Amino acid sequence: MDEKIFYEIDLTCPACGHNFKSTKTKTKIKETTPIGTEAYLVAIYQTETMNPMSYEIDVCPHCYYAGFHKDFIDKGNKRRHKLGIDFKEELQKLGKNTDFNVIYKNNELARMTYVLAAYIYSKENPIDYLKLGKCYIRTAWYSKELKEIDFYRTALKKALDTYMNAYNEIDEFSISTVLLYLIAVINMELGDYEGAAPFINKLNGDLKAKKLNAIKDKLEEQTIILRKVLKEIEVERKTMTDEEKKKDKKDRREAVRVKPYKVPFGIELRTPSVSGLGKREEKKTNKLEEDYGVKLTGKPTVLIVDDSKIVRASLKQILMKDCDIVGIATNGSEGVQMYQAFNPDFVTMDIEMPGMNGIEALQKIKKIDKDAKVIMLSSLKDSKKVYEAIKAGAMNYLLKPVNSQKILELIKKS
Repeated sequence: MDEKIFYEIDLTCPACGHNFKSTKTKTKIKETTPIGTEAYLVAIYQTETMNPMSYEIDVCPHCYYAGFHKDFIDKGNKRRHKLGIDFKEELQKLGKNTDFNVIYKNNELARMTYVLAAYIYSKENPIDYLKLGKCYIRTAWYSKELKEIDFYRTALKKALDTYMNAYNEIDEFSISTVLLYLIAVINMELGDYEGAAPFINKLNGDLKAKKLNAIKDKLEEQTIILRKVLKEIEVERKTMTDEEKKKDKKDRREAVRVKPYKVPFGIELRTPSVSGLGKREEKKTNKLEEDYGVKLTGKPTVLIVDDSKIVRASLKQILMKDCDIVGIATNGSEGVQMYQAFNPDFVTMDIEMPGMNGIEALQKIKKIDKDAKVIMLSSLKDSKKVYEAIKAGAMNYLLKPVNSQKILELIKKS
């Protein structure tokens, strides 16, 4: 532990009475970790910038009771602390085999602390929606860092629902303004730009809200992005039939929905590793095997998208020794859906396909995951297509028939 940055404090769990040491940061920061450029990372409370430690999560390593530091050490909140005992079994299932005193080194462990705290805050009566929403937002941020997009979207959706509840309850101007902004940008992050528009317009129509220091710079930035995307959507719809327009609107509204989960927090969790701190485990969850029958061996996962049966078979033959093939799609639309379901490490994407072509599918995948690694394939030496693919965020561009050595080298080096 770097003593210039970190120090230890003695804590007693208010739920079970266990004594333990917790690691804290000495550095004063403007906003509680994680720090990022994401539009939804804004401070709700003014005290966050004055006393960051109060908004860090403490976790009891014995019973896994968790909460923001200020709540954790508050001996007077007996009703809340009792939840740690009432839901001990659920908390232990979520936090099993986890060493929470190394959270500053490992995104998975840090995320787990917010998962545990969110579970407790969700059981309080009445619910403090601001604190619960902050837990979901932090859970989302760490999930994005871990490139677990399904987890990320679910946590964001839960944050959106929570902030909507908070907005309906809170009258204080500055907090309700920040909440309105958060509702807008989370809708945008989930892909529902039209759903975000009324909230952004309301903020821009209120001179006092526009000048609020907590959001004014980000609001201006997000307004520009929203207007640009809405214009692109409008242009796209000019070429659509009335039926296609209805479907497009419905699909965009559906973007903010996530499927229901049965586990306590509402998200499928894997147990985080303590060895190899700071690194993402290569092994994925067994969710693919449980839900889709896809068996993983720990190799890089690949999604194949091509309308040619011969090419699909050829790529499968080339890749299957060094990769886990998690899905094979026959068109762009199918490829996008499979990417959302399987979150593969790599995608091979044909450019010329009927319906949604490869460039369009690439653009949609990049909206889902800006870090997606997509290798574009084409039988045509078309410099314009190459430029479009690279501009859209393709990892690389290969000509068919695919050279097995080249494509495997690309995967191994990335």
